[in-house]
Amino acid sequence: MLYVGISLSTASRLSQHRRSSQWADDIAYIKIERFPTQALAAEAEKQAIIRENPIWNVVHKPVQVTAGVPASRENSRKSRQTTYPFDVSNVARCLRETTALVARTVGYASHICLEKFPGTHSFVSVILEMKEAVFSEELRLDQLFNAESPEPAPGRRFRLITQTTHHEPGTVVDKCDFTLITPQWLSKLCEECLRRRDDFDQVFERDNQPAIAEFARLFETFNTHSDFQCSAG
Repeated sequence: MLYVGISLSTASRLSQHRRSSQWADDIAYIKIERFPTQALAAEAEKQAIIRENPIWNVVHKPVQVTAGVPASRENSRKSRQTTYPFDVSNVARCLRETTALVARTVGYASHICLEKFPGTHSFVSVILEMKEAVFSEELRLDQLFNAESPEPAPGRRFRLITQTTHHEPGTVVDKCDFTLITPQWLSKLCEECLRRRDDFDQVFERDNQPAIAEFARLFETFNTHSDFQCSAG
């Protein structure tokens, strides 16, 4: 197994790999499996990486595979990691997964309030009033809070969601909230962390901008469907 990944367009993603991935010439065949949602696809990707331990994946790997890899390919990989010590694919994947999780949670809401924190544009509190009674297990806020943090630079991570309300199992929830990073701050962090890459312009446009745009579109729905906005005092 060389690599496992998810994409909305398999053909265009494969073309990107053929242009930029060092393992593209080693491809013998490709298996494609479709999923109804991006969140389900992301979970299947994670489990496949853990189970198959593909050579070129980095995130979710149980161990680093080196045995059986030709020395030239292993040296090439080490060289690439030295030159580009940023996991761009991890950042984009985390953004897509979190966007899907937030969209799922917001789907239960009839009213949305954005509570902005004074003096900062980094995070907002998203307060949801439910359409109807929802059990805490259905909301799965713990999964939302524990969404994987992007790791855009060695030794540095940043969280997309910093807190959520806690509801005991079996509790009927009519209101909940969570603190979410703003698209502006997210874009700024990504640019700061990835700018040191030699291929920043190409990589940022190819991998990160689409994921950030998807997150921003979701954020815009908050403004469209919220009855009011308020500022935290």
